[in-house]
Amino acid sequence: MRFADYFGSAFSAVSASQFRWTKMFRESTVAKIEDVPVSHISEAVYKTSVDWINQRSYEALCSFVSWSLDSILADSASQQAGVKGSKKGVQQTPSKSQVAIFLVLAMVLRRKPEVLVSLLPTLKESSKYQGQDKLPVIVWMIAQACQGDLAVGLLSWANFLLPLVGGKSSCNPQSRDLVLQLVERILSAPKARTILVNGAVKKGERLVPPSALDMLLRVTFPAPSARVKATERLEAIYPTLKEV
Repeated sequence: MRFADYFGSAFSAVSASQFRWTKMFRESTVAKIEDVPVSHISEAVYKTSVDWINQRSYEALCSFVSWSLDSILADSASQQAGVKGSKKGVQQTPSKSQVAIFLVLAMVLRRKPEVLVSLLPTLKESSKYQGQDKLPVIVWMIAQACQGDLAVGLLSWANFLLPLVGGKSSCNPQSRDLVLQLVERILSAPKARTILVNGAVKKGERLVPPSALDMLLRVTFPAPSARVKATERLEAIYPTLKEV
């Protein structure tokens, strides 16, 4: 936590109005947000930081990632409340260097992407992580993990995001597009097919489990009357995901 406090001090001059992450994440493509805010620090600072992160215990990193996500979602809720209350003269309290939390969280997920895997059950089971308003943050987190391990990224996508597209609950076109953007970036990464076909996060487990593949099959080849704009994009990625 002291590590996050250091960056909190370094970015203390960055106000909430300067780092409007909720608007940025909601209106930007995955390609544009995946390097936010890591692109704002030097390579030397990044390398020193991830070397330090590499020395921390797995449990400590899991705890930090969980805390960071809760903090980010609380900030999002606070911003929404601020917008709703603005007409009544309620001023939003600026978050304490939210950019620093995003930065350290990004570096942890890039250096230790497997931490995200341990949190997947909680993300799937807890209602506080459900909802399309939470989706951009989860997509951003998985995009960070992809920088460290494509296999972790695809596993996370198949287990958490694919059910949103293929499940019974409604998924609006914007959310569906975001989910597909992420997997398209994963599959278009250099040597992605080789890495994913030969990769495994847990020995003996497929990155796209049978249940996810069945769901993918249903949404990729629906009845003609059920086809949507995203169907063609699903048809394009299905062969590779089936192979994985």
